[in-house]
Amino acid sequence: MKHFMINMEKKLYYLEEGKENKEAIIFIHSNLLSNWIWKKQEFNDYHCIYLDLIDHGKSQINMPFSIENCVELVKNIITNDLKDKKVHLVGIAIGGTIIIDLLYKHQNIVETAIISGVNIKNKFIIRDDKRIEELLNSVKECKINILDKKPSNFIIHGFLAEYGIGKKYFNQLKQSINTNNFIKITEKYLKYRIPNENNNFSNLLILYGTKEYPKVIKSAKIIQNHFPKSKVFSVKRAIHLWNIIDYKWFNETIIEFIKSKNLKNKDYIKQAM
Repeated sequence: MKHFMINMEKKLYYLEEGKENKEAIIFIHSNLLSNWIWKKQEFNDYHCIYLDLIDHGKSQINMPFSIENCVELVKNIITNDLKDKKVHLVGIAIGGTIIIDLLYKHQNIVETAIISGVNIKNKFIIRDDKRIEELLNSVKECKINILDKKPSNFIIHGFLAEYGIGKKYFNQLKQSINTNNFIKITEKYLKYRIPNENNNFSNLLILYGTKEYPKVIKSAKIIQNHFPKSKVFSVKRAIHLWNIIDYKWFNETIIEFIKSKNLKNKDYIKQAM
């Protein structure tokens, strides 16, 4: 069982353990969720930070949600709370997007970075704003015509099915999902574009599950093109929240990369690009 210390002073709410350790890992959750998704990640030799992003979980602060605002608040945790420590970042989906943006702005404060399940677009591709607006309008109509008229339990069961996790996570998911923020956060995620220039950060691991959406696999290639020294690995039969479902694989992958800055092919994971 984890025993957490709770930080109540910082703008981003987070739980922590292993504060006495000299190296730190910051875990950044997927969009619309919160720090509970890291319940299966426990690394006794590291100072672990499990944070809630703006408008997620308990980080209900007077600041609009955006990738850029989240980046600055994560940077503040690193420079103020984790100074003199080697810092490793782990993020899923929008958490991975935040890590990418942070590496462009503050890569000198990061030792290694590991991202999984990221959906991102490339500025070298003509931006189809009309298509994004149409998608967002569809989401808004779905919220008004369906989600707002359904009991909350119906919505939570739908997310459980989408993420492929069991009913035992029902209460945590119910506390995380806020349909009022759904459209705003989705819009920020969809409209983010990776910067044009290449980045020389070398200790970046890009992961995707073989059962994730094709756009996630395509995004892995886009990210690698911008981080030419990065490594891309696929995870056998994994889906979005494989850190919960296949947590032993996930934990082994994280620790191996942090320690060696490299990975070896295994039965469940192999270099993809």
